[in-house]
Amino acid sequence: MKSRFLCAFVACSFLLALPFSAFGETKHALLIGINTYDPGAGTSAGDGRSSNPIASGDGQKHAPDSRFGGAAKWPNLDGPETDADSMAAVLPNVGFSDIHQLKGQRATRDAILAAIDKYVLGEPKAGDTVLFYFAGHGSQRFNSKSAKLDHLDETIVPADAYKGVFDIRDKELARKFNQAIDKGVHLIAIFDSCHSGTMARGVKIGKARWLAYDDRDAADSADYGTAAAPQADPPAKRGAIIISAALSTQTADEVSDEKGNAHGVFTEAFIRALRSSTPAWSTLDLVNSTDALLKADGWLQQPTVEGPSNRPLFGDFSVSGMRVTVLRIALPDQVLLTAGSAAGFGPGSQFESRSKPGIKLEVTEVTSPASSRAKLTSGKLDDVHPGDLFQLTRLAASPEAKLTVFVPTLPSEQEWAKISDQLRKLPKGEGWSWAEDPLELPSNLVYWTAAGWTITSPQGASANLGNVLTADAISKAVNRGAKVYVSVPPSRKLIEALHGESAISSGAIDLSSSLVASQYILVGRVSADAAGTEYALSLPGLFGAFDPATLVRSEMEGKTVVCSTASELPLRTDWVRFDTHSANGSTGAAAEIESDALKLGRSRAWLRTAANNGDGFWPYRLAIAASGGNQPKADSAPLSAGSEYDVTLVADPAELASRAVQPRYVYLFGLQCDGSGQLLYPSAELGGGAPLPLLAAGEHGTRYPEKIKIAHLQVSPPLGRDTVVLLVTRDRISDLSAFNYSGVVTEGTRGVGNQLDDLVRGISGHSRGIAAVSATWSIQRTSVNSR
Repeated sequence: MKSRFLCAFVACSFLLALPFSAFGETKHALLIGINTYDPGAGTSAGDGRSSNPIASGDGQKHAPDSRFGGAAKWPNLDGPETDADSMAAVLPNVGFSDIHQLKGQRATRDAILAAIDKYVLGEPKAGDTVLFYFAGHGSQRFNSKSAKLDHLDETIVPADAYKGVFDIRDKELARKFNQAIDKGVHLIAIFDSCHSGTMARGVKIGKARWLAYDDRDAADSADYGTAAAPQADPPAKRGAIIISAALSTQTADEVSDEKGNAHGVFTEAFIRALRSSTPAWSTLDLVNSTDALLKADGWLQQPTVEGPSNRPLFGDFSVSGMRVTVLRIALPDQVLLTAGSAAGFGPGSQFESRSKPGIKLEVTEVTSPASSRAKLTSGKLDDVHPGDLFQLTRLAASPEAKLTVFVPTLPSEQEWAKISDQLRKLPKGEGWSWAEDPLELPSNLVYWTAAGWTITSPQGASANLGNVLTADAISKAVNRGAKVYVSVPPSRKLIEALHGESAISSGAIDLSSSLVASQYILVGRVSADAAGTEYALSLPGLFGAFDPATLVRSEMEGKTVVCSTASELPLRTDWVRFDTHSANGSTGAAAEIESDALKLGRSRAWLRTAANNGDGFWPYRLAIAASGGNQPKADSAPLSAGSEYDVTLVADPAELASRAVQPRYVYLFGLQCDGSGQLLYPSAELGGGAPLPLLAAGEHGTRYPEKIKIAHLQVSPPLGRDTVVLLVTRDRISDLSAFNYSGVVTEGTRGVGNQLDDLVRGISGHSRGIAAVSATWSIQRTSVNSR
């Protein structure tokens, strides 16, 4: 199902931006600010009750909470026109040269639409950039034909709405903005308005930019004098970046400063963040900095970002690397950061300022998936402020994410070359066979030690085969019918390169000489062209008594991906080629091995992490049932490819009635058997989501729902054992890319090594396993088998 324009205006203000070149185009801006919505109310000190007749034009009775009800108010605002002026002042600093303003009573519905036609659609040329900015009231309009449960379209309110003129609906703006995109215009739109119409949370003395909803039925009526048409993909689905200044349950607030100057709190914080940013900041960096500034000032409204947010707002290049934002300073020397264990780092990780070189932080404690504490290790604490951006310079993994890899004893480089040549010439044994891949489930593993070659038995015992490996020595050590895998030891050059990788040097990955203490083995084999060697990380359990009945092979685009219904983690990573004759052979191979190990460690951490019990009350549990049904899938029956399932949060009605529910942010993601991570809810385009549950109207009044459907999934290859993880947090996780990462298994046979283009799209099963709850976050896991 296609998303509505800008996610149907789900938040009180938003910003979208398409990628564009920073050179050669003209930058245009249309800025709209409206303070006065009821001229008859006099000054802004009035109660906002209209003294003017409101000609709704339909002669109908209106709901009490409608803007046409008897208690309707039309409050005037103080800051939007100033906000438009402030944006006009800052935009030339980022290259805007053609700026137009439409303010006050001139900003009628017809005038706004005409200005869009002229300055957004008419004058800009393909390749130009256009900024559309609106500050004023936002609202909603009833639409009986809307697909939304509440049947409300989001709107911006023009200056003449008090006369009965219709608001400008999201669908109208969507069509016009998409026309601009079709023309080749790069569009940016900022809305500092609110349109929830049901809830105001501002805790400071100020005003909220929302009006009661319009209950006149739009019924998807014609806009701009043309027949209503199906919506095309919204700008967010066409490469747009969307920044929401507040959640759908929050207002966009304004306040006056000590000098009496009124402004929208989001616009003011956004401009402050923009002025302190550099071209290397991504849009997500800018939003996180704005959010931190709002929190530092005590505001509850929370901006979020949608779309490919790793791009700079006014640039076309990608920004990489892990970054965190300062939330506040906790004296005497602690800095609170807006990222935590979900980002994959632990205590000891180091960050450096992106705007003030020389200021460095080191994480001392990871307090939740979305927060951590750090200490200053370089620079002055007085130079660190809320909203400052820091980038990761040294990764230290949490104990749960640390991966231990067994590495056989290293021979000398001369001995290593002899071993490779010797293995290529080894004849076949009598009564046993060679295994070329651990996925063939060999009964015996042969590897190099300081005492020579060692062979393991299916029962775990080991025996020495001497310094020179021969087929005869293997024949004497194995049973008839055995399948033997001989692992080529890594060269010293490869291990030295591995120790040079930051994750290994910092301890996130431990290279061990203990096979028993390791989660994976670094195994090697002679490459198919006999010109080099290949290395992979393999589960130790594959060598011995692993049950072949648990293996599941999936054919995907000509590739064979092998998983198991007995292991949540990948059986083996892809083979990495090591060529001693290549200039970057050791460093390139080491980087690939390190990357695979970090992904395995991240997945392993999600499987092992447990929250401490606390007094937070969030009553919902994860339940997954066949699509259209109510019964959970039985544990014993594996899921079949193509099966569709619904993921639902379910609460006991008695629990809901007995205690006060604390809404939390909910993240559902899957750990696939190929080693990839896949965010399932919310959509990555929703920028961190909104707290659940939301109050819903029912036959017994407004209450929290007993069931909340959050995802519809379909089982697809690669099949095997996967894990669904439900993470519930008090704090928003702004960077959802932490849950999306590519797999380490893209092939199962020799010679295939390209990464899959399509990762797993669906995982299903029913809730079981570990569930832990704390005052600030909880985690539930579901292990799922599919064939």
